[in-house]
Amino acid sequence: MNWLASFSIAVLTAIVATLAGGTVAAACVDWYSISSREGGSGYFIVFVGLLSGIAGFFAGLVISRFVGGPGVAGFFKGLGTSAGGMLGLAAVTALICWLLADIPPTINDHTLNLEVEIRLAKGAADPSTLDASKVQLLLGSISPGSNTWRKSEQGELKIAEAKMVEGRWTIPGSVYIFTTRGTRSLAVVLGDGKNEGFEVPMPAHPTVKYEQWSDWMPRGRPEKPWPDTQMSYRFRVEERLPPPPPPDPAVVAEAKFRALTPEDPLDKWIGFMKYGMAQDREDAILKVVEARPRDLVELLRSDEKGEADRAMYAVTRLKMVDPAVIQAMREIAVEIEEQVKKFAAMKPEQEGYADAGNEVRNRYKSWNVAWWNVHQRSGVDGRPPVEAILKLAEVKPEDGFMQEIILDAKAHLGGLTPATK
Repeated sequence: MNWLASFSIAVLTAIVATLAGGTVAAACVDWYSISSREGGSGYFIVFVGLLSGIAGFFAGLVISRFVGGPGVAGFFKGLGTSAGGMLGLAAVTALICWLLADIPPTINDHTLNLEVEIRLAKGAADPSTLDASKVQLLLGSISPGSNTWRKSEQGELKIAEAKMVEGRWTIPGSVYIFTTRGTRSLAVVLGDGKNEGFEVPMPAHPTVKYEQWSDWMPRGRPEKPWPDTQMSYRFRVEERLPPPPPPDPAVVAEAKFRALTPEDPLDKWIGFMKYGMAQDREDAILKVVEARPRDLVELLRSDEKGEADRAMYAVTRLKMVDPAVIQAMREIAVEIEEQVKKFAAMKPEQEGYADAGNEVRNRYKSWNVAWWNVHQRSGVDGRPPVEAILKLAEVKPEDGFMQEIILDAKAHLGGLTPATK
């Protein structure tokens, strides 16, 4: 086999090794819970893939020189041997990584908690008086042939929920079952010197039958039952179900709307008003709004911007306008006049200039739309307040904020018909 063929085999083997190494690395990210923070898991996969590719290149180059032969048959023999060897190595590596990983057991594709009840010795004191910072529930994994914990997971022992059952205190607890490896061992630390450890007789992959409570353990021997002067426990597994999806906002909003009564604060009613809403809902809201003009005026005059904005939008939709609402809208126009005056006196380099301009422009725009509806529905002369604001805005026609007010005011006046009253 010539060197060109060997180099080609090396490149193809490198590609196979890169893909195989990346696949194993991606599996290890899950098995070993490698964090994705700051791209950690991604960097790990890329690094292992590149390292595998480099190894595959040199393996393909060397193997092809010894195994390959002349011609097409020799080329594919060398490629098959080198690529197959790398795939076999990846498979063995994946198997070893899987065997050494702490992969949690599942039921119905859900990971599990070990739920326990710890029954204290007869005559023990109320556990709720213990120092919670010193109370622990630990689940450990013991490797075969060893008496020491290889790894452990801390759970929760709920001493505040302890209850007296048949003359003995019972404490509920829960801990995540983090692995299928080794013998499971439970440690109960109460911080009062009365600590215990128990072996949990549960297979690596518990089935649904383990969702039922076990007998109280240790059982002791038939001729010598476990004494009630010693701590005991029972257990079951519980699936860690994902939280239910949040309720549909539209369904929640509908329920809240249907729960409203005519006596509820008016702001709650107009809070449901929005552009493009169903006509029957808008009519229901306006019926309440039009029946409570004093409340509407209070909201228009509110110092809370959200309330005032919602009230102003409600005015744009009114079909009947109470005189009190008309008067409130005129008073707001006077306030806008004062804002325009103050803004016109400001200089562009002055602190707060843009905020002041933005506020007066936006307030005028919302009032302008509402005022159009007011004088169209009521027949009052809509010109005077608009003309007054326009005159003040024209003092500073070069300013962008004032230009928008001027354009809106002129459009408003241009669309007016003669007043009827």
